[in-house]
Amino acid sequence: MADSTAATADPELDRVAAPRRRLAAAIVVPAVVVLGAGGIAWADLAPAPPVGGAAARYLPADGSAQLQLDADGGADVVESTRAVGPTLLLELPALAADHVWGQFDDDEVAGLRLWRRTVTPLDSEVPPDAGAEPDDTPAPDAQVSMLARLGPEGVGLLATTGTASGLSFSPALPVLPADVVPGSHWEGEGEALPQGFATYRVEGSAAAADAVGEGCLTVTLELELVPRDGDPVTATQTDTWCPGRGVVASRATGPD
Repeated sequence: MADSTAATADPELDRVAAPRRRLAAAIVVPAVVVLGAGGIAWADLAPAPPVGGAAARYLPADGSAQLQLDADGGADVVESTRAVGPTLLLELPALAADHVWGQFDDDEVAGLRLWRRTVTPLDSEVPPDAGAEPDDTPAPDAQVSMLARLGPEGVGLLATTGTASGLSFSPALPVLPADVVPGSHWEGEGEALPQGFATYRVEGSAAAADAVGEGCLTVTLELELVPRDGDPVTATQTDTWCPGRGVVASRATGPD
């Protein structure tokens, strides 16, 4: 005959075990709640990825200025302006501003993160003669400005002014992709003038430039401009970018 006492609950054991189970629950449940709340709080406190990804770290601060030497021995003052919203767009020539503005909706325009790089030559390429009249003194090159957007795609060039022919790009010409690293390659195409009077195609690449500084990149852009009524024009732009300093050296071949 089977021993039925094995299946019978022991009242004394239940009396001792019940408080232990309640104590364990009292400890475990709050601990789970605290850990869960901590996880939520940590998620709230963790910094969001910067707009522009890896490209964002290369932009200089608003109001920064630096002296940059040219390959021809001249010197330029390079100034940076950064702003949120359409203010810098409105300072473009009217046609360029309208062309650039048209690629964004109203909500995007209000939150645009813009960066303007202005290059002002300090002296002319040919030094003046000591006895030359003021009117005979070679004039320095014109001031050149480039307006770019820092967005989810990285740094994109919106417009250039002060060159022989100003350009406005729609969509923005990709200069530094958000995931840029040494060895990166990218490309882009679009309009380079309003109403399709010229189009662009660009191929870019990045290489390490650690000899210049830690984290610096040499960025090469192969650009083709195609006027509606004319022959394609090609140019190569090679810039050295350093974290927090922007472009510290620049070299261009081809038409201005």
